Amino acid sequence: MAHSRVGLLLPCPTMQSFFINLVASALGRIPLRLNHQIGAAIGWLAWTTHSSLRTVTLINLSLCFPDWTSDKKNQIGKASLIETGKALTESFWLWKRPNSVVLKKLHIVEGEQLLRDAQSTSQGLIVATPHLGSWECCCLPLVTDDLVTCLYKPPRLSAIEPLIVAGRKNMGTHLTPLDPSGIKHVLKMLKQGNTIGILPDQEPDELNGHFAPLFAQPANTMTLLAKFANKTDSQVLFCYARRLPNGAGWHVHYLRPVDGVQDADKSVATIALNKSVEQCVLACPEQYMWNYKRFRLCPDGSRRNYKTLI
Repeated sequence: MAHSRVGLLLPCPTMQSFFINLVASALGRIPLRLNHQIGAAIGWLAWTTHSSLRTVTLINLSLCFPDWTSDKKNQIGKASLIETGKALTESFWLWKRPNSVVLKKLHIVEGEQLLRDAQSTSQGLIVATPHLGSWECCCLPLVTDDLVTCLYKPPRLSAIEPLIVAGRKNMGTHLTPLDPSGIKHVLKMLKQGNTIGILPDQEPDELNGHFAPLFAQPANTMTLLAKFANKTDSQVLFCYARRLPNGAGWHVHYLRPVDGVQDADKSVATIALNKSVEQCVLACPEQYMWNYKRFRLCPDGSRRNYKTLI
């Protein structure tokens, strides 16, 4: 959320890296409850200062829930930015702590048998994790003998990339870039019966997306998940980790996707994918990252200007 602003304040890459590692180390050592309090303060500040994050959040809520009152949109919007602030600071806590410490705060409360059954077969497993709650910790319960492979886009602030890669590797995740070589690697892993993680609500480029409704709004939606599942006959589960109050940890949920998410037809697959995302989000909308410009690209090829809508 604040990575690009850090880059503006610290133009020298060496200074950026030093500062980021200093902050990460500090946030990784303090108790999770205090870590979350700092993150909540960052989110509260983003809300009360009427930042662009607040603007985008309210626009997305208005698009997705036109029947909600202003009070409800403000309530969910404020809570969402506070939770997004916690997601930022807790990332450093998760990356720096031993997995044994993190696992004590992770409790699978739904779908554990679905996960274990999927892991017991020779098929590959695709776990789709929306930007909901703590998506950073969702892969940890998946780790068995092999690392979980996750596709990712390098951050705009290059100084933080080594920290992200090292932190996620510490949590049992192998990152592979979202490019042809990365896609080829993921296909290989799935064919070998391994597990991969993917963010299903991230906007794809125009060549790898298809418009499908998300809360009744047309959204450029990834077709990659369906392609992976089709080419490798892999299973698909959705997952989210709901953040608990007072630094108590997270409740992890595994769910079956809506029928059709693996369909060869792009329209069928993307509609099912977005309905699966909706099911997760509606369970705790206040923990969804509504400040992401999810509806930036329009079906006619134009781009929504979030700055002019409020």
